[in-house]
Amino acid sequence: MFLSISAAALHAIAYIIYMNQIFAGNSIPNPASWTIWAFLSGLNAVTFWKSTNDGLATAQFFTGSVACFVVWVFALSAGKFAPLGMMEWVVLTSSCLACLVWYVTKEAIYANLIFGAIFLISSIPTIMDVWYKTNVERALPWYLWTTAFVITSVNVFRRTDRTQARWRFLMVVPIIGIIVHGIIAIGAGR
Repeated sequence: MFLSISAAALHAIAYIIYMNQIFAGNSIPNPASWTIWAFLSGLNAVTFWKSTNDGLATAQFFTGSVACFVVWVFALSAGKFAPLGMMEWVVLTSSCLACLVWYVTKEAIYANLIFGAIFLISSIPTIMDVWYKTNVERALPWYLWTTAFVITSVNVFRRTDRTQARWRFLMVVPIIGIIVHGIIAIGAGR
């Protein structure tokens, strides 16, 4: 329980810091990534919860989905976003297809794996921004999100029945979260 609450709290703190950075003009959210993340985070939280049947292990994802949506709405209302391009529409369409896969197969784990791949792809614009532009992002919230995903990975590993083969699939999204957020944190910290 402590790990679940810690991961959710770190996630929330990182979003509060990030919102302050956006408000101060110190972070510029990438329109492609944040639009998709706002949509994906809610779907990911639901599919992860349905895959694990563990509300505590999913606490970070639900906290993140609400906070991600708030960042997206705030930045959108502040006029920080541009219209979606072709890649973003393809990713959003893929997200809808993942929902269809979930509906047809009745297995949330498949949709969750697809969302993990989509999250990885949707992070490319932000990763490119932090590596090739200066002062686009500040590192602190990204390090906190990385730490939250490390805690969630440990928590999922501890709380999941590893006698069933599907436990490995449950580790995919938290590990992708560690990798993506870590890369962005390192890039922003350079």
